[in-house]
Amino acid sequence: MENQGVFRKRKRKEKKENVIKMKKAKGLEHLNHKNKLVPAREVGPDCRCKVYKCYDKIDAEQRQIILKNFNALGNNNDQDAYLMSLISSSHPKRHTSERPQKFRMVTYSFKIRVGVEEIPVCLTAFCSIHGVKKGRIRRLQGLITVNVLSPKDVRGSHKSNRYKKTPEEILHLIRSHIESFRTRQSITLFSER
Repeated sequence: MENQGVFRKRKRKEKKENVIKMKKAKGLEHLNHKNKLVPAREVGPDCRCKVYKCYDKIDAEQRQIILKNFNALGNNNDQDAYLMSLISSSHPKRHTSERPQKFRMVTYSFKIRVGVEEIPVCLTAFCSIHGVKKGRIRRLQGLITVNVLSPKDVRGSHKSNRYKKTPEEILHLIRSHIESFRTRQSITLFSER
């Protein structure tokens, strides 16, 4: 007896790029696009900061909890918003350089949230505790400078950079031109058997 009308659905594979993106955001070990093993996100080394004494204020268990909660956010947009909430900017109180082109226009300060308490830390400890690189923090600092409140990851979206897309006005003109043609009923011939 044949199985007529029974179809099996193929199991869809997730795209490799989406799997990598998800694992990277969650801080899990994964293979990158070049099939190179990327280790799981970990708390980095001590900053040896003499000003804030960052690692003396936050013990190893608290650092692991902070990293675990950060990884649990699960996507880049939420993680960036969380990191931006811990970064504050202000104008420098004084300039030590005599050359005005060397003046820094904005100074950033970093905090780590432990429970309800916010502890000031240096940039190195901030990156190290969250397991992120300084480049990501620099990108967020740039967004803070231009007053972007919630960062959005726009990689892969083609809303603003589709320079070859035909403008909507031209598409409207094309449609109206096609609709201006005279129409007629098509003739259908029925063949009898």
